Amino acid sequence: MRDKDFQKWIMQTSKTWEDIRNLISQTGIGQVDHDHKKLAKYILELNTILASSNDYYTYKNTQRIENLLNQFVLYAEAHFKREEEIIEELKIDFLERQKREHRYIIQNIKELLGSYDKGKISSAFQLKIDLLEWVVNHINSTDKETFVFRNTVNAIVEIKDINKIKEYLRRIHIPFIDKEHEGLTNRIFEITQAKKDIAVKKLRILEKDIDSHFLHEEELMRKYNNPKEESHIGLHKNFRTLIETAKIAAETQEVDEEECAEINKQLLKWWLIHINIEDYKTFVETPWLETFYEETKSAEETFWLISKTGIDIIDSDHRKFIEIVFELNTKIEDLMIKKEYSKIKELVGKLREYASQHFNNEEKIMNNLDKEITSDHIKEHKQILFKIDTWQESETNQILNLSSNLKKTLLEWWISHTNGTDYYSFGADYEKE
Repeated sequence: MRDKDFQKWIMQTSKTWEDIRNLISQTGIGQVDHDHKKLAKYILELNTILASSNDYYTYKNTQRIENLLNQFVLYAEAHFKREEEIIEELKIDFLERQKREHRYIIQNIKELLGSYDKGKISSAFQLKIDLLEWVVNHINSTDKETFVFRNTVNAIVEIKDINKIKEYLRRIHIPFIDKEHEGLTNRIFEITQAKKDIAVKKLRILEKDIDSHFLHEEELMRKYNNPKEESHIGLHKNFRTLIETAKIAAETQEVDEEECAEINKQLLKWWLIHINIEDYKTFVETPWLETFYEETKSAEETFWLISKTGIDIIDSDHRKFIEIVFELNTKIEDLMIKKEYSKIKELVGKLREYASQHFNNEEKIMNNLDKEITSDHIKEHKQILFKIDTWQESETNQILNLSSNLKKTLLEWWISHTNGTDYYSFGADYEKE
């Protein structure tokens, strides 16, 4: 099957983000890639609506599809504006091309929405395919050319404001590593701004701090059998060599201030590429967490992986939910042996009750937040509760499958939600303070 035909087949059959994630190119710029994922998820949500009824041409479903499309248009417009602002800030090429394609996509989506309103689209399935094709083709061509990080990083290292640079720093959702990344980025930026005599002193300190950080990463990779461990350690060695080169340049009289500054700038460039591309591949795209979720024995062993929001009641609830998951997992194993399946459903119901209470608390706190953030956040809460409801209504054979996967599945959902949606709603501002 040819590449284009295969891509089209994937888009036709896709139901979740996992189905198409390898189809969409990553730029390496966190906000842009986050937006791309969210746009795809909006489109894929059509599947949920279509699967909710045998007859999806009901008034309720057509209204849900219309509302979803309107939300999609609003988010697409906000995303395109963000992209154009990044292009202008970094003074990179393709601004006019991006604006032209953005206008074209929005115009076509609105026309498609108008056709849907008038009943001209015979199939909502075709609607999903059309939207996905526009978005994926734009991302994989124009966006890939515009934002590919190995190119944009040249403009990023020229920025004189460290806070602006850190806006392009990609999170890998392991709190202590993200914190170390941010602190070391500050250190390396200071070196790029320093005179030779000061730079050499800062480089000596950086060398020790980098060793400590790399050790933390390598211990984590080794502990959970990350398949990228060996190649990643090789990259760490390369950076140590770069630091040594920068030290020698700063100590050598034959190297002038301008040459030394350029070498130090290459340090910052390497560092940003390493975080945004290599660390992301190693710690986010590699499924090492599956091993962690399966092997971890207690709630306490997971707490280091949860990002803090800075709001005590929310952070406490996040930990408490995980404690309940482990308690539930232990009880279910015992109930499975006794074949007391109805009691398993009761326990899942209590878990659902706690999650619902927590979500209500969060939503009360979110009342003063941006409406777009609040709407998307609440939607994710409903999706998690729906999944738990599905479990509670499961037949006996599904309960058997549930027991073996409960801990792993719940931890995946919860930590992904906490470190992703909760972080962007609450924690990002907390960490800036």
